[in-house]
Amino acid sequence: LWSQDPSHYTLQLFGTYQRDSVQHFIRQHRLSGKAAAFKSQRNGRDWYVLVYGSYSDRSKARRAMNGLPASLSRSVPWVRSFASIHEVLHGAAQ
Repeated sequence: LWSQDPSHYTLQLFGTYQRDSVQHFIRQHRLSGKAAAFKSQRNGRDWYVLVYGSYSDRSKARRAMNGLPASLSRSVPWVRSFASIHEVLHGAAQ
């Protein structure tokens, strides 16, 4: 995730307090090697997030989101900047 350009965008597919749920989601949707997961803090607890893809601008990310299979669309993905992820990861590293 650190190697991604902070001006680029990704699709956040899933977020949960349950680490095993992320692994299950990856297996269920055959996303191994296609998505990246990271851990942060939310409400004082570990929060696990799964992101998918890298897009040079928000509109390309939105188009990609609209092209996701129905099984992934049900998780209500949203566009997120890598800058915001870097900020979260930087805070977690301190």
